[in-house]
Amino acid sequence: MLHGQTPDPVWDPLNRAYRALEAKSYDRAVTDFLAAIQVAPDNASIRKDLGYTYLKIGETEAARDQFEKA
Repeated sequence: MLHGQTPDPVWDPLNRAYRALEAKSYDRAVTDFLAAIQVAPDNASIRKDLGYTYLKIGETEAARDQFEKA
């Protein structure tokens, strides 16, 4: 980050979500993706990643909803 530049507020929850995915902590990843969506609700890639995470835990309806919103 450049000196004086404000960090993107979506970075922290997204970073936690991707680390949770790597650890196969899918419930934690869902929580962090939802936090990221609160910061950036129109970000389609976050919603797609959340959708794929929902699929991993068998939440097909929730996944479909996120893909639709993406």
